[in-house]
Amino acid sequence: MSKIIAWDIETCPLDTNTFTSRQDRRHSLLVNAELDKNPSTSYEDASRKACSLHPMLGFICCISVAVEDEASLMRAEVHSFVADNPETERQLLIDFRDFVGEFRGMDTWVTFNGKRFDLDWLLHRCLHHGVQAPGNVRMMNRNPYQNQYHADLACVLKSPAGLADLCDHLGIESPKQAMDGSGVAQAVAEGRLDDVAKYCEADVLATLECYLILKRYASAAFL
Repeated sequence: MSKIIAWDIETCPLDTNTFTSRQDRRHSLLVNAELDKNPSTSYEDASRKACSLHPMLGFICCISVAVEDEASLMRAEVHSFVADNPETERQLLIDFRDFVGEFRGMDTWVTFNGKRFDLDWLLHRCLHHGVQAPGNVRMMNRNPYQNQYHADLACVLKSPAGLADLCDHLGIESPKQAMDGSGVAQAVAEGRLDDVAKYCEADVLATLECYLILKRYASAAFL
């Protein structure tokens, strides 16, 4: 029986003291652009945001996966993989790759902005560590117009909105409550990896719920 597999990542800045000269230049360009756009932002916040959005300046600190059997009425099974620094990130990538490698059938992979963000980060960080990236063709499908195998909700629904906006629109409880993306780096620095995992898990469960509503009511041409 096919499964629906929603997944999401959380990212953290790398230590700027470890940057190469090229990373330093990239970092300066991105931070200055952020400060120009938002002059009231502190340098530290601009740096955190720049690094957390660029896979050569940050690392993946959590990947969460929610797996639901289409024929089951049971709540989705949720699994998380965490890392507190770039060194433990390597094992996170290996563990995630091995976990998703178990799914080889006619499964549907679901993300929110995964084709542009999550997959890009996953590939960059695997390359950096010399880790074989997941080989599942459905999961790794980045075509924004093909949503049968990998349904990226940000591609299905073209309106410029985030996951919290979509949840509000569909009457689903927002996952952005106890924490949002801006609090992830501090939580990791404080060793609160469980909190990061809970936040990431809330994201994947919300993504899964949004997908199930779309599948129920949208035309088959969308999914």
